[in-house]
Amino acid sequence: MKKNFIALGIALGLAAVATTSRSDVEQTEAVSIIAKCAEAMGGAAKIKDIRTLRAEVVYPDHDASAILHEIRRPNLIRTERPGEYVAIFDGRRGVMLKYDPAKPGQAPVPQDLPAEAARGFETDLVWFFPSFFDFPAEYAGIVESNGAKCHKLITTLPLGTRAEYLVDARTYLVNTIAVDESFQGQTFHMKREWLDFKPVQGIIYPSRMTYPGRGGKTATAELKKIEFNPVLSDDRFKAPSVPVSPGFGRPVGPAHPGPDQRQDHHGTAASAPDERLKYILPAYFSDPKFPIPEEILAGSFHPDIGLKTFADCGNWDFREEEKSVICPVLFLWGEDDPFGLEMADVSKRALGNSDPTAVSLKKCGHYWQENMDGFFREVEGFLKKMR
Repeated sequence: MKKNFIALGIALGLAAVATTSRSDVEQTEAVSIIAKCAEAMGGAAKIKDIRTLRAEVVYPDHDASAILHEIRRPNLIRTERPGEYVAIFDGRRGVMLKYDPAKPGQAPVPQDLPAEAARGFETDLVWFFPSFFDFPAEYAGIVESNGAKCHKLITTLPLGTRAEYLVDARTYLVNTIAVDESFQGQTFHMKREWLDFKPVQGIIYPSRMTYPGRGGKTATAELKKIEFNPVLSDDRFKAPSVPVSPGFGRPVGPAHPGPDQRQDHHGTAASAPDERLKYILPAYFSDPKFPIPEEILAGSFHPDIGLKTFADCGNWDFREEEKSVICPVLFLWGEDDPFGLEMADVSKRALGNSDPTAVSLKKCGHYWQENMDGFFREVEGFLKKMR
């Protein structure tokens, strides 16, 4: 018996050593590949000295005019199509600002976006500069890409974006970048290849890049002008506050506060409904003129809290968890909900094991109050069946 325990102890010890050794080897391999990539691109010192990057890129299936991408390491990015839009990611949240063609000369206006879109803004960073120079990377072995053997490195960015880099095992330049991004219940696999490397200010950088084009076809973008370390002011990466729609934000404070108790988004006493909601909410109803219920207007919404909540919850894809639901489910959805029936269908299919009772409420948007009779009729009928 004693010999058995000794043998077991030795086996466990060897397994632990093997696991630790494998992890150490993989980490060492990642560090080595990153160093060789830096050297291949121009040298570790030059890569370290890069603080900002500006790229003028033409996406041929979009327009012949260039889109301007500006990056400040490690994770700030500003994308602009002059006269149309500006997208800003400040490392924590993303904002889209659009120009009104009917009002030339006016500043772009912030748009209301779902909080999960922040992950998409973060994703834009990985295409233009290897994120493994700024964030931890793990080694994932050797794979083949376009006939070339490549080392696979995986980096994780602050909001959880996992970027996969394939580094050519011969040249040690980036071959391919890939990201799986989830949005509104769907996962999209996006991939770009770096092509035609040329020296720019002593840095070896691609002059072309593939991207997922329209119609599901792969297209090739032209990187017309590249600048390393241009002067970019702090203001260019400041994301203005945007009111988060009630579908994305979260009420702060008591569920039904009195007029003197409700707190506004700065935490100070407020006696009147948040003015922003009056302009946002009509878009969430089937009939934009529908009187907004008082219980909705009584809420207070804080953009930063909403964005952080969604970021902390990951990609909001709970389909696997929903499969474990086996109790009876009543699934109600507004026929004119601005989030679309496609999202409802995805959730309904995920609940298949519970055989959900699915009902689309007529003449109803995001809020059930717009069809109260239909809502209560379905709820009462469902509960009666459960008795």
